[in-house]
Amino acid sequence: MTVFVSLDDDFYENCEARRHPPPVVEWRKMEGDSWVRVGKVSTHGNVELEISGLEEQDLGNYSCVATNSHSVKQHFIILQLGKLSFLVS
Repeated sequence: MTVFVSLDDDFYENCEARRHPPPVVEWRKMEGDSWVRVGKVSTHGNVELEISGLEEQDLGNYSCVATNSHSVKQHFIILQLGKLSFLVS
């Protein structure tokens, strides 16, 4: 999913995973060729990515990763400068 943002915006995205056993949930950001953990890690299945006053270095690919002893699930978002345009006819 691509999210269009403006610099200095505040951005919030919740990531929730409900599994048994409860997963460890964390947000990661692509930095070069590696995924780097950003923000907090939750062992309760819910964690929020919060960025106040977006800067250019905050743009890019993010992944919410939920891991337990049975599986790994991921949700991806891309923060990109711009506004979504609509064609009205």
